[in-house]
Amino acid sequence: MEWGWRATFLLLTRNDYHVHHLYIPKGIIMRWAPPSENKTDRHIKFVCKKAGCEPDTYLGVPSSAEGVLWMKLGLAMAIMENGTESLGYFAMIDGWMLTREYAQGHVASTKSR
Repeated sequence: MEWGWRATFLLLTRNDYHVHHLYIPKGIIMRWAPPSENKTDRHIKFVCKKAGCEPDTYLGVPSSAEGVLWMKLGLAMAIMENGTESLGYFAMIDGWMLTREYAQGHVASTKSR
């Protein structure tokens, strides 16, 4: 299960942050749950309440101490989609650590080029 969390966090931190330049929950959720397919406002309200942030909260740099906001956002989004019974919280933390290991290795390999 931790590899599924790793995939989630890589999508959030690599694609949404680095590729699409999405830094606030509202923008990220609108991308993952577009209004054409979802009740996006409800998603935004639910996820932000669970994550303890506002829709326009700047989430910070994923690799910084603020990175925990990205983990909380991913968890809140998963609860919105799946409920809480199927979530493995320790696997989620392991997935976050795998993401950080990947990011650190990725940065090291691009610096050596």
